[in-house]
Amino acid sequence: MWTPGVCPASSHAGITNYIKDRNALDFISAHQRRCGAVSAACDVVAHGTKLDGSIGKMIQPILAVALAETDRGEAFIDKTVHANALNGAERILAESPIVARLVDEGKVKIVSAYYDLDTGVVEFMHKA
Repeated sequence: MWTPGVCPASSHAGITNYIKDRNALDFISAHQRRCGAVSAACDVVAHGTKLDGSIGKMIQPILAVALAETDRGEAFIDKTVHANALNGAERILAESPIVARLVDEGKVKIVSAYYDLDTGVVEFMHKA
């Protein structure tokens, strides 16, 4: 199963059902280059931009990732996308006890990935 990077807590129930119903072995938490949500979070961190409404709520989990990134230069957004991919997989495990149990039992594997929109290449990532 492949899912986009921003995954609200409410969708974890859907992830759990998908995994259970299809006996999925792998779940890919994918994050794309030039992700709009990550770009918005980086703009908040770098420039103090205020974002209200849905986008403000959606980027909340990404803000901590962007704040932790020390390189605020040209690579800020790209590095934050990579870090957010790893964080997304961790959030799924932390927020879904059923998925965490399936991972512990070796029935499911959560994999973080970075999708380069320009090249079409998917980089599978492992936490260092």
